[in-house]
Amino acid sequence: DGEQDFKVPIWGKTVVVKLFKKPVDVGSKAGNVTIYKINSPKKGDCGESSCPAAVAHFPETVGGYKEGTCASVGYSLPDGEQDFKVPIWGKTVVVKLFKKPVDVGSKAGNVTIYKINSPKKGDCGESSCPAAVAHFPETVGGYKEGTCASVGYSLPDGEQDFK
Repeated sequence: DGEQDFKVPIWGKTVVVKLFKKPVDVGSKAGNVTIYKINSPKKGDCGESSCPAAVAHFPETVGGYKEGTCASVGYSLPDGEQDFKVPIWGKTVVVKLFKKPVDVGSKAGNVTIYKINSPKKGDCGESSCPAAVAHFPETVGGYKEGTCASVGYSLPDGEQDFK
């Protein structure tokens, strides 16, 4: 996408920076992409909407949205729609809401959750909690459903009580 001169701070020298863009097929830049965000605009749900591909980086960068669908992250049970007024932009968009399907047996059982660098930096902490309340550590504490082994942490490093 061309070149640009860039003056390096502190060093004071000017270097030429080559500029590149991500390759996109011709039709996609003019089209729409699907974006989603968990717990937005409704806690416990995944909100999914569509926006022009050319501006998708704004909700992704500023709003924490990700490109993809709610179904791709396990939220596939439709839970209605909600109007959402986009801050700064001021326009209202329709957001489709989805919940995670839960089978009857697991709601009463436990799920395994994990978090990297918790409670000890460099480790992955894994625990079990009731499925009915797993959304609290996931929403508030940044935990994810799954195991440490599923993200490459497979060597045991002891146990620790965590309040």
